[in-house]
Amino acid sequence: MLSLVACQSNSPSEIVPTVEQATPSPAATAEPTPTIEIVAVPTRMVSLANGVFTYNDGCFKIGEDQSNGGLLLVWSLDQYSIDLKQDKVVFTDHTVYGTSGEWEFGSTVSSGGGGTSRAFISNFPYHPIPDTCTGSLWLIGSPTSH
Repeated sequence: MLSLVACQSNSPSEIVPTVEQATPSPAATAEPTPTIEIVAVPTRMVSLANGVFTYNDGCFKIGEDQSNGGLLLVWSLDQYSIDLKQDKVVFTDHTVYGTSGEWEFGSTVSSGGGGTSRAFISNFPYHPIPDTCTGSLWLIGSPTSH
């Protein structure tokens, strides 16, 4: 409820206080209409992979020496640019975090991220993975070095 208090003057020497109540408009008293709003919030995948980083014939891997053949790394080109050097890969994250780093071949590394499939990664650009590469696909989320 809104109340207005003012003074009304009938003559220059006489001031009479008045009180008026505002009447709410019909729109202000109408029942609210419920709405649904979908909000997409970008997040990182929450799994963590650890192991020795290798590169052979176009295949980036973590833990190739493990019994399962290791994790075949997927670098999303929407997020990362990578530069392959003789003994390492240099990466730059172009998202909110804007970080960069490098992984030397044969070093122990960690990567946030998660398992994925070729069907899923076909929906976005990624660093090419030769058909000869084997191992479970791992979508890089946040690479770190030890």
